[in-house]
Amino acid sequence: MGSDIVGCRDAKGRTPLHAAAFAGHVDCIHLLLSHDAPVDAVDQSGFTPLMMAAEKGRDGALEVLLTSSSANLGLTDKDGNTALHLACSSGKESCVMLILDRLTDGALLNTTNAALQTPLHLADRSGLKRAVEELLSRGASAQRADENGRSPEAQLVQPLICLEAWLPLATPGYPWLPLATPGYPWLPLANPGYPWLPLATPGYPWLPLANPG
Repeated sequence: MGSDIVGCRDAKGRTPLHAAAFAGHVDCIHLLLSHDAPVDAVDQSGFTPLMMAAEKGRDGALEVLLTSSSANLGLTDKDGNTALHLACSSGKESCVMLILDRLTDGALLNTTNAALQTPLHLADRSGLKRAVEELLSRGASAQRADENGRSPEAQLVQPLICLEAWLPLATPGYPWLPLATPGYPWLPLANPGYPWLPLATPGYPWLPLANPG
């Protein structure tokens, strides 16, 4: 297999290694790498084969590219995403952990993309609990704000607030019942001035008053 084959490109600038990474064909990746396929070749979107595997959640392909080649983890696509950003967006926790295990440049933990998002923003948004914990333990910043002014810290706290606030205040002795409006036991306690609304949680007027505990 000659360099003209392993290095050829399609209309989007993708090489055979891009295609193999996209599809997760591990054997094909091994074969292409054995013939010196360009591991950091960039397509028209700025994607390397490694980024392609990370975005598609192809953990087998990603592992081969990380362990069998000198793929550059610091490269970014046209939107400023590194492979770590893309893995965090993919929702595939194993891909994030594979990259973190090979990461030597700690600065990449807090690299921001065009939307000023760090990998931690994206891991939290994807619900990757273990990845979030690992990123934080390695020094990822929870205070850095994205283009909308939201920090990972704010994203992490908000679900806890919502979790605590979803229960109406219970009737004493009947914890499964909302606190009743006096004289109208079938109605939740009304929000003063808005009798058709349940009593609101302070600071969160769209939520019923939370049941402590």
